[in-house]
Amino acid sequence: QDATPMAPASAGGPPSPPSAPDPPQPASAAISLAVHSVRVRDASALPLDLPVLEVVATGLGMELARGRLEKGEGQGVLVCDAAATLPTGPGTPLRWAVADALAADDKSASDLSITLWASDGAGRREAVGEAAVNLEDLLELSADVHREPRL
Repeated sequence: QDATPMAPASAGGPPSPPSAPDPPQPASAAISLAVHSVRVRDASALPLDLPVLEVVATGLGMELARGRLEKGEGQGVLVCDAAATLPTGPGTPLRWAVADALAADDKSASDLSITLWASDGAGRREAVGEAAVNLEDLLELSADVHREPRL
């Protein structure tokens, strides 16, 4: 039986594969992440002294996307421009982060968090809501999932 040597485990995580070449991938290997709108249950609960709203998507130990929000159609709907296409080609940090997260015993290692922030535009800000999506869940469904985070 062949054994593949593993590099030492990263702090608190599973071992990473050695620096062997990655398996062939299409040149466009990437994760696309977009938050187009956010539905807020009680828009009146948003702090009036913090009029600037933005959404920040994080996960896998990094910021993935960021965008400002504006009032959309319908009460409590905020239109957002947070979108990113993140390369996961051979040798990219995100490729290893995704591999480590999916190999972890703790399923929450592959959580992506979407946080709604309110700020005054001069440095003061507070989190006013959060939602999450899990990469393992998306893979189990074998499809992209449209989610409506309710903050």
